[in-house]
Amino acid sequence: MSISPNRLKELQNIPDTTIDTSDIPELDQQFWETAKMVKCVSPLAIAESVVHSDDSRDC
Repeated sequence: MSISPNRLKELQNIPDTTIDTSDIPELDQQFWETAKMVKCVSPLAIAESVVHSDDSRDC
């Protein structure tokens, strides 16, 4: 997905206080007790994972 430079600038200029997050639940203590850190992967790593789908990888 791509985004135009103008649209990106528009989004960056929206103050956080004007964004409605009322439909997003708060993260409670239970969430943090079971949360796991996940390393972001590049599109190349994803492509390699698909090619080598018989490998057992966590990501």
